[in-house]
Amino acid sequence: MREVFHGWRRKVGCVALVVACVVTVGWLRSYYNQEELTVYRGQESYLLHSREGRLYWMREQISYGRFELGSTSYVSIVLPPTLLSAYLLLWKPRQRTGSDHA
Repeated sequence: MREVFHGWRRKVGCVALVVACVVTVGWLRSYYNQEELTVYRGQESYLLHSREGRLYWMREQISYGRFELGSTSYVSIVLPPTLLSAYLLLWKPRQRTGSDHA
């Protein structure tokens, strides 16, 4: 089992794959549950809201209501670590021959 994790490429590839899987679970949950993380700062609060396959960043002020600061699809979050893990785990480095050293 130790030889599977030999080298930094495999270790980083496995970590990227775990990150992609965790975010994918959040993506699937967003279709069934609406979840919100709130951070309070004085009279304002900042919200990270997950619903229907998207993440929304919002700012809420007591007297003015909520303002959307931006949103992103889970695909744009899942795709980079998935591609990185595929590259690191599946790409085989080319073998050096004697002519490469010259």
